[in-house]
Amino acid sequence: MQKTILALIVGSAILGISISLIFSSGLDSTSTVFRDKDTIVSDILQKCGKDDECVFLELQKISKTESQDAVIYVSNQVPLEWEKDDENCHAIAHHVSEFLLGYFKGNLSEAISHVGNACGNALYHGIVENYFSVKVLLEDVEIEDLDVTSPCMNVGSSTESNLHQQCVHGLGHSLAKVYDFDVIEAVKRCDEFENPIDQDRCSDGLFMENNNENFNHGGGSFDEKNIFYPCDVVDEKYKFRCYFYQGYYVLRQNDYSYQQSFENCKDITDGESYVVRCIHAVSQDMAIQFYSNDHAKIVQMCEELDEKYQWECIRISSNALTIYIDPDIGDDLCYLVEKELSEKCLDNWDEVIKQHNTV
Repeated sequence: MQKTILALIVGSAILGISISLIFSSGLDSTSTVFRDKDTIVSDILQKCGKDDECVFLELQKISKTESQDAVIYVSNQVPLEWEKDDENCHAIAHHVSEFLLGYFKGNLSEAISHVGNACGNALYHGIVENYFSVKVLLEDVEIEDLDVTSPCMNVGSSTESNLHQQCVHGLGHSLAKVYDFDVIEAVKRCDEFENPIDQDRCSDGLFMENNNENFNHGGGSFDEKNIFYPCDVVDEKYKFRCYFYQGYYVLRQNDYSYQQSFENCKDITDGESYVVRCIHAVSQDMAIQFYSNDHAKIVQMCEELDEKYQWECIRISSNALTIYIDPDIGDDLCYLVEKELSEKCLDNWDEVIKQHNTV
């Protein structure tokens, strides 16, 4: 029964991967002249724009006529071009990664070794997100028999490396899907990682996917009568990640009233640190919503919070503008607050810029 439900949920993605497995088996022997790689990118973008389904089909076509080097280059370059226009291109880039997992015949470590970090590491995430679904639907592995820890074991130079952590994060997404968004059961599989960092990254991907499912389809594991579920019942070590994504659910339940959502966050009884995590999510969304022409509005709403929460609201809002909108505007908020906070804000912005430039 669970496999039937799973097939309905992820059927389109798995169908795409299955098609890639069939059509990416090798070059057409009649093809002897390879096209210029940048010309291929330009042609695909001209034809498809940001239509990810169209791009997926075009990648399937070139997998039969172009070299592996060209296919890998184009698969990475198209999302990079999307990112130049809109850094918030994470979702549409996932379809490219579905193609790549199929192109490399379901070999996760091989596929992930050929992708960059465009669109917020979307290619990493998308490849890994579909890995367990492929195992269950195409290879007939029972969900309880899935090997959770080994797929990312040799990905990255160490367990602390960005590539390894992105891989484990993607497995969290995959667990949410393969467990049909029963996050209470799914997050228990994160316990199978011995490293607490891996457990944390696994749960982060899982709760992000749960939130995405609710945002996109109204599903996921939530309770309209209890806006803090499932975070109020998961293991303590997973609450920190859970309450961040719960902040977005709180926003939706309040029809994106930021003031009311901030108030609801303060009703969390599991601990003050989780109140702050919820406020982080609301602040981040608020910053992105008002970034275009009203930075003063962001500051005003942050300053309406209790004093102990104001700095966290300013900090996260500045971070969101820097990372998701434009690094050059992330410091704008810092000049709109009082001197003490302004200096603190600018120091924080400078550190975020350094980290952003090294990812």
